Amino acid sequence: MVSRRLVVREPNPGAAMVHSDAGSQFRCTTPVTPDDPRPGCSTSWRPADPSDRPHTSRGSSPRELRTRADLRRARYGTDEKLSYSASATAPAGRRRWRPEGRSRFRIFQDPYASLNPRLPVYDIVAEPLIIHKLAKGEELRTRVRALLELVGLNPEHANRFPNEFSGGQRQRIGIARALALEPKVLVLDEPVSALDVSIQAGVINLLEDLRDRLGLAYLFIAHDLSVVRHISDRIAVMYLGWIIEIATTDDLFAKPSHPYTQALLSAIPIPDPRRERARNLILLTGDVTSPANPPSGCRFRTRCQKFRDELSESQRTKCVDEVPALEDRGTGHPAACHYAEAIRVL
Repeated sequence: MVSRRLVVREPNPGAAMVHSDAGSQFRCTTPVTPDDPRPGCSTSWRPADPSDRPHTSRGSSPRELRTRADLRRARYGTDEKLSYSASATAPAGRRRWRPEGRSRFRIFQDPYASLNPRLPVYDIVAEPLIIHKLAKGEELRTRVRALLELVGLNPEHANRFPNEFSGGQRQRIGIARALALEPKVLVLDEPVSALDVSIQAGVINLLEDLRDRLGLAYLFIAHDLSVVRHISDRIAVMYLGWIIEIATTDDLFAKPSHPYTQALLSAIPIPDPRRERARNLILLTGDVTSPANPPSGCRFRTRCQKFRDELSESQRTKCVDEVPALEDRGTGHPAACHYAEAIRVL
């Protein structure tokens, strides 16, 4: 079994991340250095545990995806600790990442750009097995056929090229490739957002079936709240690269406590005309602040309806001067807001 802990600090302001392959918790952590005021967040997974990250900033979640999936090495003040229980020493250089890389794999957003158009499907799915020297010859052919059948594709089509498949089928090919190394965690960067709505349901159902059958854990990054609610057990909401609220799916949708989360859920239409007309929508004003030049204190205060309409001058000063910690303030789950208050939105 491989375990790893990683602390990330990047030059662009963003959330610190610490994770371990064992367990399944989100929790607050202290800053890496005393002069770094940014709050950190620790995440870890257990089998069959999809954790979702709805977000606004297109710069933060892809960075997290690349770091967690080892596509991008953490830089600038990184503190890394690697431990392999299977071996006391790890090979030097890039090869030392190979055992850990087998435990996590990623599925990308665009099923058209993530597959090599010059390779047939057989070679695409077999490539991880060949690189890691896990199978060859007849065993390799058998495993590739089994993977294609697992994701609902016809093994007889293994010699076709990606351009001969639909978008949903291409995403299934990507899932088959991701499952080749039998990973513990799949990192999914909006895996259905580029697909037609009628195709999305099939891919989501496939992911749920694979989770139950194989005991996988998912880190599912998405904008679509309906998809997030359907597939996730716990949700972490991000704003400008920081995690601002963490809760189980039921808790988050029943009693969101951060003003940004409340505004997100307020935008979801209710399929009841009377309730929809009677409820008060939370409208955000202003533009999203640049992550390269965020405001002091709370990042969300420039658009926060609570800061604008409800707080006193002294309370606003605290929002301007102090970065809110990600902690439980009596709402039942952590939220990065000095004046977090659980309210019913839906």
